[in-house]
Amino acid sequence: MQNETYEQEFFVEKILAKREFPTVCYLIKWEGWDIKDSTWEPIENLGNAMELVDEFDKREAIRKHDKTYKKEALVEKSRKIAYNKYVEYEETTPPRQKTISNIKEKEEQKNFKEYKNNKIKIAKEKEKKENVLMRFPADEEAESIKTVKLIKDAIHCLVSWKPKSNGIKSDDAYLPSAYLADKISIMLIEFYESKIKFI
Repeated sequence: MQNETYEQEFFVEKILAKREFPTVCYLIKWEGWDIKDSTWEPIENLGNAMELVDEFDKREAIRKHDKTYKKEALVEKSRKIAYNKYVEYEETTPPRQKTISNIKEKEEQKNFKEYKNNKIKIAKEKEKKENVLMRFPADEEAESIKTVKLIKDAIHCLVSWKPKSNGIKSDDAYLPSAYLADKISIMLIEFYESKIKFI
């Protein structure tokens, strides 16, 4: 490096480091100067020290290669250790212990299946108890809509039925509101209007 003001030439003693952003620069320890006076210099300023630059780059490439090789060797060693432990376990574990773990797994699967079936059964019983229908019974005529309820992610209306000719009145039943919109649309609108409150 040459300082134009003093026309003094500085000599590179050692290259300490390299950076590649924003441009390629080297951290230079100058001959006769303290290490704290080291500066980052672009490669253009190091024309007289290209041998040192090449040596530094070669050393860095070898160091990076060695580091990668050591890392890969360590990963491979870990894999071998894990594999050997697995093989050792397979060879030393008595067959009875393996059978017990298989039985436990099967029991867990069976218990989960029973739990799932019970859940479905309870849901069906609840629907039955609530008297949920998908369409109008053939011999029934709607009298009024009493309330609405969310059943299986769909709005259902509780419909009461008119008494039959023999005087018997059927139990109220929930029907999907989407179905009722076709069958008893006026009754459905009147029900919703009765629930609207104007402020």
